Amino acid sequence: GSAVDKLEFLNSVLPGLKSLVDAGIAARRLKPRRTRRADLIPKAQTVIAENLTAEWTADDISKALGVSYRVLNYAFQDYYGLSPYQYFLTERLHSARRQLKSSIATVTEACLGNGFSTPSRFARQYKRLFGELPSETRSKAARERVEVFE
Repeated sequence: GSAVDKLEFLNSVLPGLKSLVDAGIAARRLKPRRTRRADLIPKAQTVIAENLTAEWTADDISKALGVSYRVLNYAFQDYYGLSPYQYFLTERLHSARRQLKSSIATVTEACLGNGFSTPSRFARQYKRLFGELPSETRSKAARERVEVFE
């Protein structure tokens, strides 16, 4: 309890408090958290579009963006209401659907060419999203093309 002890204590604590205050002031100059998350979405969309055929996980996507999975997940939940992986999977399925509708690819080619390694799992996920099997999409597209030429 002497005055010298109290002074030494204050001198040891004050620099730490000052750095906390400085950090708080610097943090106030940053964009709000939601805005920073929204800024992440276009970058994530680009990384995903460039890697649709890769068998990536959400961790792979977050590492490519230099952010934690948690930050990426919050951004996608805020913006899409989906996890990053659900978005990635949906984009891959839409890519496969475009290929099937244009008849560029067989079902197997669309499956493997969009990063799916198991055709049965691909067909199940495809049907869950689009309400029809990939083969049905391809057949409908082929019939529509024939009708156009008749």
